[in-house]
Amino acid sequence: MDFHKDFIRNLCETENLMDIAPLGKAIQSSLSKWSKPDDAQRAVMDVGEVDFAFHTDKEQNQWWELTLDKPRVVEYVILHNRKKMCQEKSRKLTVELFNGKEYIKIHQGDLLFGAEPNGLPLILPCKYPQRMKQIKITSQINEYFHLSKVNVLVTKREEKPLYNKKIVFCRPRSGLNDMLVQMQKCRQYALTYDRELYIDGSRGGFLDSFDNYFTVPDSVYLGGFDFMKYEFTCYPAFLENDIVGYQVAYSSEKRKFVYAATSELITFDFAKSYEEDILVHEQSGGGLGVDTFEWLRLNEKVKIYIVSILEKLGSYDAIHVRNTDYKTDYKTFFENIKDKLGNKIVLCTDDLECQLYAKSFFGDRLCVITELPDTQGRPLHNNKNINRYSTNLNTIVDLFVLASGRNIYFSTILPRKEHPWTLTGTVTSGFSRLAKALHERQDLVKKILYGE
Repeated sequence: MDFHKDFIRNLCETENLMDIAPLGKAIQSSLSKWSKPDDAQRAVMDVGEVDFAFHTDKEQNQWWELTLDKPRVVEYVILHNRKKMCQEKSRKLTVELFNGKEYIKIHQGDLLFGAEPNGLPLILPCKYPQRMKQIKITSQINEYFHLSKVNVLVTKREEKPLYNKKIVFCRPRSGLNDMLVQMQKCRQYALTYDRELYIDGSRGGFLDSFDNYFTVPDSVYLGGFDFMKYEFTCYPAFLENDIVGYQVAYSSEKRKFVYAATSELITFDFAKSYEEDILVHEQSGGGLGVDTFEWLRLNEKVKIYIVSILEKLGSYDAIHVRNTDYKTDYKTFFENIKDKLGNKIVLCTDDLECQLYAKSFFGDRLCVITELPDTQGRPLHNNKNINRYSTNLNTIVDLFVLASGRNIYFSTILPRKEHPWTLTGTVTSGFSRLAKALHERQDLVKKILYGE
């Protein structure tokens, strides 16, 4: 029985693996008088019934290294010792995988292992999510180093074409202003480093695809990317095998979104270029998103709907109150501004209780555009218990109603310990700041709603 071939064949069939070691290029630290011209490469070739495949000279820290044909997600490295004699000379080994930036150690120890037909080889599982470029085996004995075979097993997959363009994959989080900020940040990076921009709105505050509401220029896509169709490399590397369904968590300490499995940030350095095909960024916050509307446009259906509302309203004063996750003393706020307001008032808010109070406080002067659901104090964004399309549409309507008002008023947020950035007592919500910035850019508002 050919033990080696049967053992590897059974393992590959059982776990849907294949040996890609023969596709790589091998080198070694030295040659001995017993070495062949292609000595290092022989460890991944079928060289027949020989005692050993390669043989270094006697030295300190002698090594054998295999560079793979392309970066691969390695499942197992299997070492077959010399068959007939001197197996103890390979017992103290270090085995490392190189991912292009660092060596990851998968074995270091004093272990006597064998080879067919009388013993089991050294089987090293290496379940790392990132792709590896090299395998290096180093001997810790000041002696000759020799093995009869090295296998590198990877999961057998259907061969996929490489995607011939570089991508920024943006998954903006939180409310509308936060998402616009992250989209603009990724857009600028994509333009600077000649990448396509894919924006996935399904995990942010909208919980829906952005192409239901917006249109974008060339090289920007709102429909997502078919990750199953192409072969690609990814940064951060830990997402490469889990880029579609990976789980995130919010780190209060870092005030950032992190990979739930390792607490690593899901982003990249916007000041540098990368070789990887796809760069993933999933964060929130960071400023004001008004400049995003220089290239992000409303789709025709949304635009017509907003314009029809504005034409019916005519001239009015606009108020914004955020009062779910953030809290506002809206009763005092209304009292302070009531004499500044005209005869027609539009209130945009995320809180049903606030809307009901405003109806009684302002009476016939108040125009209500949308009836709010009772969210029990939860914000409208990231809320899976309400109709996402109508909620998101109303959010966009509110933004342009605020931006188109004769005057715009909004209150500060009450300080809360769970939101340290509000403790000064002078903070307004990102949505309020976005509406104010658009209100100051009437040229941009008209361009968005009525065209160039």
